[in-house]
Parts: sequence; structure tokens; C-alpha cells
Amino acid sequence: MKDNKVIILIFSLISLGLIFIQFRVYQSMIVQAFLINDFNNSEKRLNIEDLALYSINFPDITVTTIPMTTLVATYFLRDKKDSIALSLLDQSNKANPHLGIYSFEKAKYYSEKNDLEKAVEFAKQAVDKLPNNINHLALYYDLLLKSEKFDVLIQDFETRKSDFTEIGYHENMWKIYFLSLLKKNKTLLDTETKLFESKLKYFKNAEALSVLKPFIYIGEEKLNEANYNAQMAESMFYNSRYEQSANYYLKAFESNNNELNYIENAALCYFKLDQYLKSEELFKTILNYDNDRLKSNFYLSLILFDTGRNKEGCNYLQKCIDKKYPNSIAIARKYCFN
Repeated sequence: MKDNKVIILIFSLISLGLIFIQFRVYQSMIVQAFLINDFNNSEKRLNIEDLALYSINFPDITVTTIPMTTLVATYFLRDKKDSIALSLLDQSNKANPHLGIYSFEKAKYYSEKNDLEKAVEFAKQAVDKLPNNINHLALYYDLLLKSEKFDVLIQDFETRKSDFTEIGYHENMWKIYFLSLLKKNKTLLDTETKLFESKLKYFKNAEALSVLKPFIYIGEEKLNEANYNAQMAESMFYNSRYEQSANYYLKAFESNNNELNYIENAALCYFKLDQYLKSEELFKTILNYDNDRLKSNFYLSLILFDTGRNKEGCNYLQKCIDKKYPNSIAIARKYCFN
């Protein structure tokens, strides 16, 4: 009997231990989910005092293999508790030395402290540990540029580009490379632009490519000029200063002639001023670039109707009718369906 009681007691203790462990794991999973979400979104929604309620050592590795100490360290970095944060990062490196996040966070830390030599060193470690991590390489190249080590960047990329094997990796890595060139020189050399065009096949994300292209073909300086003039034009427009608005929009278009909205808005300004000759000229210029722009076709047809050129106006209005552009059918009944 005593043996049975001992056995029952042992199994009870084991069961209680397992229940306790499961509870601790469950509790950890809840806080892990929150911390990982914060980490992925660069947010820090918890106070350090809140973190003290949870164990970060059991388990010490999250389901994503990121050490708990890494996640917690970022909160101490936020609150300028550097010594504790660095200690936690050192612990995280022992928990999982292969992930590279320890080095990545150290690189960011030393970058903020303007210790670029150490920042570059740790960023290089992060890239070496996880060469396919986009964020690691972006930080490394950014730090190389800040350290004026552009030759190292070029050499590194020449070595690295032959290993682009993952799906989507070509696009992201070439994007980082070309953005690095632009940060260095503001515009690309002809040879670099040709290289970019030869790599377009790797860019599958149309939105990302549309953002990158203006920097490649126009350059940061011209884009900044265009944005400034467009903002001035918008301000003038809302104050009903249409002549000045048109002038600013045309200046913006001179800096960035890929942005047809600028010249279209200038044409609309002249339309509001009843300066139909200028407006017509600009709308026709737009349609030489893109003859499917419905707004330009519509307003050009109104100008032509107003100046008695109904047949020509109906030709431009037809595209709007086909696409059911607002008011196009009503206008057509008046001028085209007689």
C-alpha cells in the first residue's frame, strides 16, 4: 500500500510540474505574441514595469527563434537603459548566436551613438550570419555610406549578387543596391542606369518599381524641386490664385516630366481662367504622352465644344463615354447625339 501511495504521490508531483510548465509556456506564448508584433512593427507599447511580470528565461527562445532577451532589450534601449539593454543583448547572443539579430541591434545602437566603426562591424556580423535578410543588408550598406566606405559597399555587392537565389531576393537586393548608389551620388551614371534597366526583369512588385524609377531617371534633387513647386501650386489653387498655381505646376513638370498630373493641373487652372488657348495646348500635350487620360479628354472636349468645334470635341469625348466618365453622356447628348 505504501508503495502505491508513493507512486501516486510521485505521479501527482510530476503532473503538477507538467501543469505548471504548460501554464508558464502558455503565459509566455501570450507575451511572446505581443512582443513579436511590437518588434515586427517597430512599436514599443509596453512599459518596462509590465515586462517584469513575465519570465524572459523560460522559455528563452520564442516560436520565431528570436530570443526573448532580444525582444525585451529593445524596450530598455527605448528608455535609454543602455547597460541593461546591452546585457540582455549579450544574453540573447548566447541563446541563439546564429540569428544575427544580436549584431543587428548592436549595430543600430552604435549607429545612434555615432560610433560608426563599431556599428559597421556589428552590421557586417549580422549580414554574415543571415545573408538573405534584407533589413540586415540595408543597414550595413547605409552604415558603409555614412562611413564613406563606398568602395567596400561596391566590392561586397559584387561578391554577394551571385548568390541571389531566393524568390523575391533579386528584387529587394537590387533595390537596396540602386538606392545606395542614389544616396551616394543623387543620380545614376549612364552605365548604372543601363545596369538598372538590365535588371528590371527581377522587379515583380510594380508599386515598388514605380517608386524607384523616378529616383533612377530623374534624381533626388529634381524630385525635391518638383515636390516643392507642386506644393506651392496646390496652395495657390486653394486660394483661387490660378495663374500663379499654373506657373508652379509647370515648373514642377519641368523638374519631373513623368508626372502628368502636374501639367494636367496647370491646364485645369487655365481652364478656370477661361484661357482656353493655353488650356487646349496643355491638354493636347498631355494626350501626346497618354491619350487615354479621361480627365484631359473630357476637359479638352469642353473647350472644343465651347469654341464651336463639335466634331473634334466628340472624338475626344468618346473615350469618356466608353468608360462612363461622369457627365460625359449628358454632354454628348447636347453636342454629339443630334
